[in-house]
Amino acid sequence: APKKPGRGFRFSWTWPGELVFDVAFTEAVPLGRLRLRRGSFSIDNSSRRSIYDIHCTGLSAIDMRKKSRNAVKTFLDIADQPAEEPGFGVYVTMPADADSTTVVQLVRPVMYVLPQLVMDLITAGLSAWQHCTFRNDRQQQQQQQQAPLSEANHGSSPSAASQGSLASRPKSFGSPTPSGGRTERRGTRVQVNLSDGCFRIAEKWAEPSEHFEFAGSLIIAFLIHIEGIRIERFDLEGGA
Repeated sequence: APKKPGRGFRFSWTWPGELVFDVAFTEAVPLGRLRLRRGSFSIDNSSRRSIYDIHCTGLSAIDMRKKSRNAVKTFLDIADQPAEEPGFGVYVTMPADADSTTVVQLVRPVMYVLPQLVMDLITAGLSAWQHCTFRNDRQQQQQQQQAPLSEANHGSSPSAASQGSLASRPKSFGSPTPSGGRTERRGTRVQVNLSDGCFRIAEKWAEPSEHFEFAGSLIIAFLIHIEGIRIERFDLEGGA
């Protein structure tokens, strides 16, 4: 009998003040602090997909490193925006049988580019993301490795033509399983939209008043999967 879909659930939570997150490698090695002002978080879960939505009117990201030479500690700031156009938002869709998608929206951000801090935050974030989401990919990879062994045990061997087609087939199409289907390697597609932003790079870390500045919009899209990260889009719109 076919499996009946679950009923699912919905959850929503709002905060009128400020929500604070601390990011650190360890308690002795802090990285940054994120302050989200007046926002909400919601979950819409069903048998077909799960949707997570978090947004807030504005935010501040603060450098909490103990040894840093930059005088500016607030490296990302978004002034409070109207409720109908939140300053910051993250929208995640996780279908049951396709790539998950994440859209990050930042409206009128002001960012001081601190390369080492950015790389530390990306390293910590991707590490946490991989530990949380790539278990399914590892199981799929094990199934793909076990499939040829299962065929060999049953005495069946693919023809030369089929071997050639399998060798030339892109990995994104998956590999055959013992049951005759295909095992897909799903990933996570992320798109970051920075609208009307301002990016500043100081000539000297200790004197931020003298800096290079770029104003405009930026769109970055990339795919995260078990084999690594692939940048699919990097566009600058406008700029001065």
